[in-house]
Amino acid sequence: MYAQIKLDKVVKYPYIERNLREDNPLVSFPKDALSNKTLRDEYSIVEVLKVEAPEKRGFNPVEEDPVWDGVSWIQNWKHELKHPSQVMCDEITAEVAPPITDGRIAVAAPFPEYVNGEWTQTWIWEDADYSVLRSYEYGLAHDQLEFITENGLEAWQAKVAEIKTKYPKP
Repeated sequence: MYAQIKLDKVVKYPYIERNLREDNPLVSFPKDALSNKTLRDEYSIVEVLKVEAPEKRGFNPVEEDPVWDGVSWIQNWKHELKHPSQVMCDEITAEVAPPITDGRIAVAAPFPEYVNGEWTQTWIWEDADYSVLRSYEYGLAHDQLEFITENGLEAWQAKVAEIKTKYPKP
């Protein structure tokens, strides 16, 4: 990787052989001209040392102009906040919302939000049908069987009656 530098400032980056030929149309350059350090020095072209793009959860690395570290020109990176549609599940700070409350059910919003320096899952509360609310309260089949085994069938029937009273058919 190369950059054109004038007065210790980056003029063009990245700088490729085509740029050298376009900038100097009356000069005939050998093939692979930028690999020649003497030629690079003559045209104010420097080699830029590659630096691995740093990772930061919830951000995209974006290359900037190289910087002089006192010894050489090195690749430089910054981080830009990702668009919500680019955020991966493991970058979201888990925000646990109750799945059902007062006849409403939490449905994950299509995209997370960036709040206080973290990607957070947001929820949309929707009215739930009585059958969904009942199913949630009944629990999974193995939980129902465990309840019956530990508390008896009459206790389960009492719980079902309570749930049906709480969430009646319309």
